[in-house]
Amino acid sequence: MESWTPGGFRTVSGPEAVFSFICGWGETVQVRCTRDRPLVPRPFPGGAGTRRVVSQSGQRPAAVGGHASGGERMRDALEKTFGFVTEHNLVVLVLMLVVTAGVAGGMTRLQTESEAGGNVSFDSEVGQKSEYIRANYGSNDTEQPTRPASVYVRDEGGNALSKSALLASLRYQQDVMDNESVAASLGDRGVVSVANIVGTRAAGSQDATLDEQVAALGAASESAVEQLVRSTLSEGSEALVLLPSTYEPGTATAESTRMVFQFAAEDESPRTAATAALYETTQDRENPELFTTGEHASAAANDQYMQNTMELVVPAALLMILLVLGFSYRDLVDVVVGFTGVVLSVLWMFGILGWLQIPAGMTLIIGPVLIVGLSVDYGLHVFMRYREQREAQRASDTRAGSEATREGSGAEENIRDPMVRSLSSVAVALGLVTLTAMVGFMANSINELATIEQLAYGITLGVFSTFVVSLTLVPALKVTVDSLLERVGLDRRKQPLGKTRLLQPVLASGVTIARRAAPVVVVLALVAGSAGAVAWTDLDRQSFQQSDGEIAEWKQNLPGSLAWDVSEESQQRQYVDEHYRAASEDARRHSAVLFEGDVTDPAALERVQAVHDRAAETGVVYSQGDAVPMTSPLTVMQGVAAEDEEFAETFADADTDGDGVPDRNVEAVYDGRCGRSCRSTPRRPTPTRLTECARLRPPATAVRSPPPPSAPARSTRPNSRSSPTTSCRRSCSRWSRSASC
Repeated sequence: MESWTPGGFRTVSGPEAVFSFICGWGETVQVRCTRDRPLVPRPFPGGAGTRRVVSQSGQRPAAVGGHASGGERMRDALEKTFGFVTEHNLVVLVLMLVVTAGVAGGMTRLQTESEAGGNVSFDSEVGQKSEYIRANYGSNDTEQPTRPASVYVRDEGGNALSKSALLASLRYQQDVMDNESVAASLGDRGVVSVANIVGTRAAGSQDATLDEQVAALGAASESAVEQLVRSTLSEGSEALVLLPSTYEPGTATAESTRMVFQFAAEDESPRTAATAALYETTQDRENPELFTTGEHASAAANDQYMQNTMELVVPAALLMILLVLGFSYRDLVDVVVGFTGVVLSVLWMFGILGWLQIPAGMTLIIGPVLIVGLSVDYGLHVFMRYREQREAQRASDTRAGSEATREGSGAEENIRDPMVRSLSSVAVALGLVTLTAMVGFMANSINELATIEQLAYGITLGVFSTFVVSLTLVPALKVTVDSLLERVGLDRRKQPLGKTRLLQPVLASGVTIARRAAPVVVVLALVAGSAGAVAWTDLDRQSFQQSDGEIAEWKQNLPGSLAWDVSEESQQRQYVDEHYRAASEDARRHSAVLFEGDVTDPAALERVQAVHDRAAETGVVYSQGDAVPMTSPLTVMQGVAAEDEEFAETFADADTDGDGVPDRNVEAVYDGRCGRSCRSTPRRPTPTRLTECARLRPPATAVRSPPPPSAPARSTRPNSRSSPTTSCRRSCSRWSRSASC
């Protein structure tokens, strides 16, 4: 039997066939094939005019036209690889499923949290100044002997300072003190709360036990308790830190208060068990409400968030994916196979992250979106090219009177061969896409921001996983399913998406427009790009750390179970952030403002005062009443002036307009301030002033001029005979170029 293909090649089939054609160099080549299958010739990329012959089994009987080139060797390698995938599809499928099970097992070790920042030094002016402040002025990172844990008491409709609320606080302490972990971690440090302060005063002893405090408060009248509360929480009392920022000192009414448990800082495991006991014991307290905002409450809030995500985001995302796959494939079997590849790609990404112990962090949010899109894209390329190959094969069979030929060659060969050709044709392109994507994302692995670095690793692993799954497991599964269905008489030949009645004219119109109006297309593209560049300048660059934590109203108004529930823990944390300052010093967020130039210029102190005023007006700094917790040269000066009459006179002489800011003789005020703040007397030692003086002064290396070449070098070791006052005076004499507050 003999026929001619569209390319001008002659196909001969029979028990023994000879295939003849003319090479590019003018020589006649004959290829003898003894298989009882037709030969399907196709262009051979080995050189100009060269061709090769491939049987429908996918094996190349012979190559002609000279030595094999690099492209030929690559194609041979790809065909061998994908030939194994399709020929041994069941083995590949089982093997990949076993590997998938092992990789997915890493998800049990997945770390879902990551550091938001870490020690980051950005190459910008702000970053450089921040590094300068840390290096030369120190930081607030001091070792703390205790790690406080707070329990909040809130009565929105009543009074958290009432007798009943104070008794509820003390009884809560009695319950948690029965827990061994709480008692062991707390030791003899006790609990600090308004209830304890009022209770000890009611009992008449600072050493009163909890039982004695409860008995004393229970026996006192409502008016007596109210009077104790007023006197305890007067203006300037240290106990005010236990109350919200809205509390008015000297009153007996507050919407909430807090208890601070002083747990030991060195024992992490007992403290974790103790804080768990605090959290669990608050769950059955309703009037007044008791709650914590520690790690266990955060875990509950995260669980609620994940539930919201699963109920709202995941169904919508799955629906969109299935709609895209359904429109593209228009075949239920292909949709299921393609969706399987999508899911397995995501599982591979998170499984590998788990085994490598790389925190997922932002990858949990961004990773699935990117990997799902990439997996769908890879699947479309493989499936559509496979359909094109089967269409071409059917056309060739039809021209050769092939229905009988097709049946004679076997249904499985008509599935495997097109899949091999499909994978071979798209593998290089998909490989280059994978490589460039991996290189692009891995460029962020050198980012000093931990979240970005971990995201780079996660996405890179996800891209690689998608490539492997899309070119091995998915084709093997596709060949297996199509073979089974064709054995029962179902024709699995489907039309490619680009050849459909609706899309083919659309795709053709794009080519027509590009051919006939290429300059117009280029101009429109440039205009659109320019508009995008202009819009870029107005892009909202709000960082994830600046989120206000509020849930959009439309999410809460969704129908039925789709409505996004705002967790009680999230509401409680938001309330605490708005009304309380962190109990632990290391948990408080501090910001520094650097003033450079001549800090002895009166204008410099005016700028410091402007920072004070601006902070108080904007509310960016926590404040209770009219006080704004800031430390600066001005606050230290004002504090020393309130304690020392001699310095008060110096300060007043320098402040000619009486606004509390020196406007002349500033250098003398600096020297006098440091001298007074460093001086200690038996009546009033001032270690805090000494610390503030040392922290706020500029470093010696930053303000001291280098000695002349002839001057002998001086030792930088501190003189053991120098007093703290002398050292501080020397430090303060160097004020000239910068200050911090």
